[in-house]
Amino acid sequence: MPNFNPNHKHMSANKWYALKVRGGREEKIKDAIEKAMLKEDLTTYFDKVILPYEKVYTRKKGKKVIKKHYLAYAFISIDLEGIKKEKKSRNVKEILSDIKGIYGFVGLSGWGDKQDPSPIDPEEINYMLGKAQGVDNIQENIDKTFTQGEVVKIIDGPLQGTIGTIKKIAQEKKKLIVVIKIFKSLTETELSYTQVKKPD
Repeated sequence: MPNFNPNHKHMSANKWYALKVRGGREEKIKDAIEKAMLKEDLTTYFDKVILPYEKVYTRKKGKKVIKKHYLAYAFISIDLEGIKKEKKSRNVKEILSDIKGIYGFVGLSGWGDKQDPSPIDPEEINYMLGKAQGVDNIQENIDKTFTQGEVVKIIDGPLQGTIGTIKKIAQEKKKLIVVIKIFKSLTETELSYTQVKKPD
């Protein structure tokens, strides 16, 4: 993994941005971003990439198995304004769009959107990163029923406290596809029955 200097002069100007990425490739994408920053000589403007996740505990053949459940997002800390002022030959959008599995900045309509991405509010990034540090979620037989279009509240994991609407139900797997608003955009997330409840 490339080593980046956490004390470079641009660090105070860095802001956090959210990227929508392909699920299942988060670690590879994180590594590719870091290598791209090094190759493009942008390490003085770049701090780190963080992948929000939760630890999910399941039971397999009577044994408890722990695995990371990533959320198909990546948070990047970078000084976009500083890069723009330096008039680098390639902008960050172009560099990131070349990485397979990155769909774009959250809040923009893909790579063709000419607007600049909006940084994440400091309180929001602190909340998201603080919640994504491992949650005990033991999936066992649960007697819960939900209906499509029903409004639910997330009670477990990094998105705890968020209100969403059920789009799809996988009854046999005890899984739900819930549409939520995150970073001012509507997105879908897969949740287990144990992670949601009907609002009070």
